[in-house]
Amino acid sequence: MISYKRTVIWRTFGFIFLICLVLSNCVYFRMTHLSKDDLEWIQCYNRFPSPMFISESGKVAKLSYQKVWIANSTNRFYISSNGSYTYEANASYKFDISQSDTVFQGRLSITKFVNENNLWVAFSLNHFTSDEIKQFNYIPLQTHNFEMDSVIYNDCIIADSTNAYYSPYQIDKVTDKIDKFVISKKYGLLYYRFQNGEEFKRKFKRKKKEV
Repeated sequence: MISYKRTVIWRTFGFIFLICLVLSNCVYFRMTHLSKDDLEWIQCYNRFPSPMFISESGKVAKLSYQKVWIANSTNRFYISSNGSYTYEANASYKFDISQSDTVFQGRLSITKFVNENNLWVAFSLNHFTSDEIKQFNYIPLQTHNFEMDSVIYNDCIIADSTNAYYSPYQIDKVTDKIDKFVISKKYGLLYYRFQNGEEFKRKFKRKKKEV
């Protein structure tokens, strides 16, 4: 008898809790999700965990991934931290670049908004970050081919003055500013250049005419 009462109490509590979630905008009713092809943008951390970069002067830098985040599911009930009925699927990774006695950070994030088929992206390297077009600095994904050392890399995001900037809050805090970097869908970060013209290129064991 006591066990039955406990069951009824817990079921009642669960029902009330679910109602409270709905009434407080904590359950998603509109959702989207990332496809397998979309998620290819963040698989580089698993395939190429510790890439190296070399400058023309022989300086060496190493990339290390620090955090990977994937929020992607067709489950229609999620607890929301922003009090919204809309679930926007997203994925991202963060990384550090260790160069001499300097360490600076970078990231790539992709998201798919509800009722939209196209991907949006946000990216940054050493605080050189994507323009704020939508929320959280997301801009429409645009890919290009990128040639480096006579090798063509497909499906690349090229960050430069046309789509990225230093915010007024960071511009005076960063000493070695970036003015261009390239992120590949397959490999992750491929290339970055400082405003003084110093370039760092990804080191590959084998080169191909097209990848």
